[in-house]
This record gives sequence, structure tokens and C-alpha cells, in this order.
Amino acid sequence: MSGADVKAMTAELAALLPLWIGKIYQYDNTSFGFRLNGEEKARHLLYVVRGVRAHLVSELPPAPKNPSGFSMYLRKYIEGGKVLNIEQKAIERVIIMISKQKIGAKDLP
Repeated sequence: MSGADVKAMTAELAALLPLWIGKIYQYDNTSFGFRLNGEEKARHLLYVVRGVRAHLVSELPPAPKNPSGFSMYLRKYIEGGKVLNIEQKAIERVIIMISKQKIGAKDLP
């Protein structure tokens, strides 16, 4: 993905706000799935392959039988959080999701 592609994806995700973070899946070292919940029971599935692509899909791949330690860590700290903002700094190839949990605001780069 180029910086322009990331900018388009960031705009597409930002248009869906407000969102709440649901389950997080790690399929291998580079691919992740995020269940994002919107208003009026809307469900959005974000599939990310680090450094290659990020896009909304109609279905995520089947979840691994045993979640990775990293996905469990992410679930512990950000699942259920409200996404306050989705942004991109300059033309970098990074999507930044800023969320708020009961314990305060955290950045999820």
C-alpha cells in the first residue's frame, strides 16, 4: 500500500465513526483481523496484513484455535474501547486508531 492508499483507507474508516473495538485475531506474524462495531448494530471487519494491505472485508478468515499471546494482550487492553479518531500522519503508511477505554485514552498504532 502506498501512502495515498493508506490515506483513502483512513478516510473510509473515519467515515464509519463512532466505532467500538470487538474481537482481535492474529492469524500469523503479519496478519490481523479486527471486529469493529458501529452504531445501530453495524459490524465492520478490518483485515490487515502488515506492510501489504488493510481493507474492510465481508468475512474474516477462520479464527485460530488458540489465540496468540499478543492478540490476548490486545484484547485485554483495547477490546470494548471506543475509537475516538482514525488518522494518518503526513503521507506515512501507518493507520493510527485512537481509542478510549474505561481506564483512559490509548494510541493503537
